[in-house]
Amino acid sequence: MPIESATKTAINITATFTMTRFAERTKVGADRLNVLFITVDPERDTPKQLALYLSSFDPHIIGRSGSTSDITKVMTEYRVYARKVPLKDGDYTVDHTAAGYMMNAKGQFVGMMTYQEPEAITRDKIRKLLDDAKS
Repeated sequence: MPIESATKTAINITATFTMTRFAERTKVGADRLNVLFITVDPERDTPKQLALYLSSFDPHIIGRSGSTSDITKVMTEYRVYARKVPLKDGDYTVDHTAAGYMMNAKGQFVGMMTYQEPEAITRDKIRKLLDDAKS
């Protein structure tokens, strides 16, 4: 799927761990979500690297990378912040927005999930998204 298609999914989330716990605990509904992990560092996060990283999480989570211009386009569209921070050893880390963007089945923004919020609130938001999709 091209990166442009990523903006039309039911849910975009960077909270891979929270999503994995949601799927493990509920056993219901996770297969009805399109969960994307879109890198903000396409130079380092190749499709192979993303697959390796995401293999530790729920298999419903799909990794997406792309060209720098494709990723920049998605980041601009969603107002995502990302900045490379050099490390002393010559490597770098990336400071970035730490939130998940929740989209309904029509591709409309319906809310965000942040890493600071309690897991119960995140689960409630996901359940509401699933319930709204039924009606």
